[in-house]
Amino acid sequence: GIKGIRSLFRIADRFQGANEGPSTKNEERITLTFEEFQRGCQILNGRYNYLNDQEMLDLFKIADIDESDVIDLEEFLRVVRPKMSKARLDIIERAFNKMDRKTDGTINIEDIRKVYNAKLDSKYLNGEKTEDEILSAWLLKFEGDGGQKGDGKVTLDEFTDYYRGVSVNIEHDIYFITMLKGAWKLS
Repeated sequence: GIKGIRSLFRIADRFQGANEGPSTKNEERITLTFEEFQRGCQILNGRYNYLNDQEMLDLFKIADIDESDVIDLEEFLRVVRPKMSKARLDIIERAFNKMDRKTDGTINIEDIRKVYNAKLDSKYLNGEKTEDEILSAWLLKFEGDGGQKGDGKVTLDEFTDYYRGVSVNIEHDIYFITMLKGAWKLS
């Protein structure tokens, strides 16, 4: 499952680092070349016998959405995550629409400020972060690029993609729907 894929990326990254000196890669955003991906798959194949070389190449090419000759975990997961049911997509859209106070198709810091009190956050209370820093960090976790180049706005697609990742770990629709209803105070 998803844990195995995360392991593949960590294994391949460690292998690359062990053979070429200390890794300069961002620990939170591991990127793999085809050779690194292939080596990780071969290590896992030794245990599970998943993919042959051509299947690895085909999968890598499909996952390299931006055709940069490297893939990162999020890019790869977008390709292999299962489709969500209509019920899950509907509850995600309801949560998004609750946040999108301006009804312009994006959630920004002012939208968040209306539904989330950052002044109750422990990092605000102990002086580590300002209210805007907390709200901005909240927005970044929903950004489609993993927060690397956040534009301060979250679209429905980015919001849905975030919850697609959450959804993978929740087997039954009713549990997923109940979780979102509770988190976003939806009726």
